[in-house]
Amino acid sequence: MTSLKTLIVDDEEIIRKGLRSLLSNDPQIDVVGEAGDGERAFEMIAQTKYDLVFMDINMPFLNGLGCIDKLREIGENPLVIIVSGYDDFNYAKQAISLGVFDYILKPVMEETLVEVVEKAKKELLNRKKSHSYLTWAKSQLEKNRDFLIEDFMRNLLKQCYDDIEIKSRIECLNLPEYTELSFFLLRFSFSENSAFSLADWNENLVFYAAKELAYRVFVDYPHIISFQISDFDMGIICRALSAAEQALLSDVLKSELEKCIPVHMRILCGNAAGYESLADLYDGLKERLADSVPVPALVLDALAYMNTRYTDNLFSLQDAADFLHITPQHLSRLFKSALGETFVEHLTMLRLHKALELLKRSDARIYEIAEQAGYSSQHYFCTSFKRALHISPQEYRRLFFKGGKNQ
Repeated sequence: MTSLKTLIVDDEEIIRKGLRSLLSNDPQIDVVGEAGDGERAFEMIAQTKYDLVFMDINMPFLNGLGCIDKLREIGENPLVIIVSGYDDFNYAKQAISLGVFDYILKPVMEETLVEVVEKAKKELLNRKKSHSYLTWAKSQLEKNRDFLIEDFMRNLLKQCYDDIEIKSRIECLNLPEYTELSFFLLRFSFSENSAFSLADWNENLVFYAAKELAYRVFVDYPHIISFQISDFDMGIICRALSAAEQALLSDVLKSELEKCIPVHMRILCGNAAGYESLADLYDGLKERLADSVPVPALVLDALAYMNTRYTDNLFSLQDAADFLHITPQHLSRLFKSALGETFVEHLTMLRLHKALELLKRSDARIYEIAEQAGYSSQHYFCTSFKRALHISPQEYRRLFFKGGKNQ
């Protein structure tokens, strides 16, 4: 530990000299100041950061306890040890309420002083460690703030938090505390004709560019929050706007994004009564987007082809892309944008539906059902089944199929 800047406050010079002499035996204690009254002590501590203060109680102008009280009011919090001739419970009680570290009675015995100083040094070391950790934690929070906000917003839309936790996280992340807000839901889609651009653009780059453009468009609306929701959805939150403002901003944002990024945009907006109501608004806007969007012909062709091949355990995204003469990446983007689920998620759903049908209508063994539904192994089938339905195929059969074989 570095030397501790120490102040001695007592109206008796002989006491100050005695304390200084005793403390000089400790190389970690550096007595850099003395004061003969509470007013002078207050001025000195307000101007200079002291680690340790030895304070008398009965002094002219301002007593020791009054000085400590004034220091707490201005946020100064050195470690204070009272050195007093008053063996009075009321003084001790008041000192404790002010956060005084210890209380020594005069005359001060060297053994007592050494013991108290050692405890004080340990406390100051813990304070410094705690302060260093707090400083580090704050720097990490600021460094990762964008990521933490995005993670919070995504989980908020999934209704992962109660109202108390929402409020706590808003305060921690220093987000604007909107009692009413507007939420813009943006959905990106790569058109079939924009495949040539994918060598230069990916989702990360698209969302980064979209966020930057959003800040420009919303320049007159400070404190907006923009974040990626999923592979093709983005959200923007700002203070509550009128319907006319929402329409104007949506048009300008769509125009700017489509001009600068190789995507097509759909934007819907609505108002919510604070963050607590945001998930319901998001679900409603998402449904409206899904209902209003025609499925591209390529995706319809992919679905039709998938329906003829899904029971083949070797069938994959690559096979469907080869059939349609496009890249797997392009088909994946079209699929997720149009249906809100990945190719693999839809393929898994088809296979699970086939398995459910076989479990209810057939007495085939589990490994046979796995093979007929398009799974490469019984283990993979059972794992996928339980992950999706939270029940094993055997348990499902016992519940819904009478007369099946025990597997």
